[in-house]
Amino acid sequence: MNLPLARKLLLATEQQPGRRLSVRDRDSAREIRMMIDAGLVQGKGPTERDPYSAQILTITDEGLKFLRALRDLPG
Repeated sequence: MNLPLARKLLLATEQQPGRRLSVRDRDSAREIRMMIDAGLVQGKGPTERDPYSAQILTITDEGLKFLRALRDLPG
């Protein structure tokens, strides 16, 4: 997991209305998939057909704990 990117995505999600985030780049989409698989967020994507798109639909309680631990990372 790319911790600085995960932090950036989680912080961006917190700041969005409705706390949802959509991305259109491969690295972010792949990171969201890892966070979904780890139980940090609920979301969807990327797919084989569209490896560049993913969404965070909500941050889970575990994701919020994870974000608290990441807040002090630079970047």
